[in-house]
This record gives sequence, C-alpha cells and structure tokens, in this order.
Amino acid sequence: MPLMLISLGIATILCISVDSKQPDQKSFHISPSQLELSQHYTKWLNEDVADIITTEEAQAFTQLQSDDDREQFIESFWRNRDPKPETDKNEYREEHYQRIANANLQFTFNGVAGWQTDRGAILYNLW
Repeated sequence: MPLMLISLGIATILCISVDSKQPDQKSFHISPSQLELSQHYTKWLNEDVADIITTEEAQAFTQLQSDDDREQFIESFWRNRDPKPETDKNEYREEHYQRIANANLQFTFNGVAGWQTDRGAILYNLW
C-alpha cells in the first residue's frame, strides 16, 4: 500500500507539472524564411525559449523590424522572469539553460535533442 501511495504521489506531481504549462505553448514554429529572421533569432524563438514563451510574446517578437528591437525584447523577456532583479545575474535564465543542457546531455538520441524528447521534457519540468 505505501508503494502505491508513493506512485500515486509521483503521478500527481507529473500531472501538476505538465498541466502548469500554458496550453497554447509550442503552437507556433517560425522558419527563417517566413520572417527573414537570422538563424540566431530563429533558434532563440524555436529552441531556446520554445517551452516558456507565450504565444502573445512570440507573435510580438515576430512583428519586430530590427535586430536592435529583437535584442531589447530578449533582454526584457528575461528581465520579466528574473526572480531577483536586484542581483546582477538572472537566476531564472541560468537555470533554464542549465536544464536544457542537462536534458540534452542525458537524453539526446538518434539526432533528437534531449530537450525535445519526452524524458527530457519530464526532467525539465520536475526540477
């Protein structure tokens, strides 16, 4: 019986973690040719922040006309998520990229990046 309760507890945590994401995320994918974005900005949008950017933010980003505006947007994007804005570093951004790196290190398989796998997504969401 205790093992069953532990399993149920883990399943509940997984459901809460997965359900806590916004349902409209990952409903977009922008190719560089669609907007004439450089590879850097396309990667940032489709890979680096694909799991945490809202649809509204992604749409606003794709409407920007200059790289300077895009850089300002990216700075603002991370600043808005910084849990301790009074410090020099952005703990949220650092943890985000560390989770991606860990998922890629542990779960990359057959050319699929670890953060794009089911196991990588679960690892990312449980931290």
